[in-house]
Amino acid sequence: LDACKNGTPSPIPSDQIIINQAIIDGINKSAKLKKEIEIVIPEI
Repeated sequence: LDACKNGTPSPIPSDQIIINQAIIDGINKSAKLKKEIEIVIPEI
């Protein structure tokens, strides 16, 4: 929130956010399917 309020850069690089989100999405999908899945990390 500080970056939005103050107009400063995010403390976490956007490419790291995309990778983390892919992992979280994979965990959720795996839980729903009740099996292991392959997580594809998008090219940045």
